[in-house]
Order: sequence, then C-alpha cells, then structure tokens
Amino acid sequence: MAHPYRMLPKKTSLVGEATYKYFATAVQYDLRQTSEIATLIEKTSGVSSPDVYGVLRALSLIIERQITAGYSVKLDGLGTFSLSAKSDGYTDKLKCTPKRVKPKKLCLKVDRELWKRLNEIEFVRDNRTNWESDEL
Repeated sequence: MAHPYRMLPKKTSLVGEATYKYFATAVQYDLRQTSEIATLIEKTSGVSSPDVYGVLRALSLIIERQITAGYSVKLDGLGTFSLSAKSDGYTDKLKCTPKRVKPKKLCLKVDRELWKRLNEIEFVRDNRTNWESDEL
C-alpha cells in the first residue's frame, strides 16, 4: 500500500525576485476515530471493540495524568510522549513564575523500529487532485 502525496508551490526568495518551487506534501484523506481504530484492533487481536475502545480512552487519561505529573510516557512500538513548555523571556529568572509558564506542545518521539518501517513507505502521486488548480 502506498501513501498519497501532492505537489504544492511555495515561494522561495533569497535575493531579488521571488520564485516558486514545488514540494511534495503527504495527503491525508480522512481522520480515523477511536471507535474505528478499536474495530481494526478487534480484527487483529481478538479483543472486543468495546473493550479496546475503553482501554484506548483509559490510556489517554493515564498519559494525561503522567504528563501532568512531570513524567514522559513510553509506549513500546509507538514512541515516547513528553511535554514542552514556553514562556516570555525575562532578564530576571525570578520573574518567570509558574503562572507565566504555559504548555507548548505534546511531543511524540517515534519509536526507532516504527520509524524504520515508516521510512520504507512508498509514495504515489494523488490521482484525486485536480493538478491544474495547483499551477501558478
């Protein structure tokens, strides 16, 4: 199975006139919901879809609680979740109080073996796109 991509123009300008180059962008046809993933897991594991759904929802809650408590969470075969934080810059470190620190992103460092398999994905140009509409 190949993953679809399409070409999108992006402006590039170093000095002088702006020029456009085309870059490949992965196409996402749809979003798979938790219930759909639970059904797919049921077909490969023998565990009922409602049970899988319950475990996935519990997993989300457990990850949230562990991240909130300051831990990273590693799921074998998937990766490690961690939180990054942000704040404004201050000349005095004491002015950076807890109320001024905000979450920035929930990060996922993908498992090395999963990443190796993903790097073997073959891509195919998306045939469902009207390519003329991407022309400049």
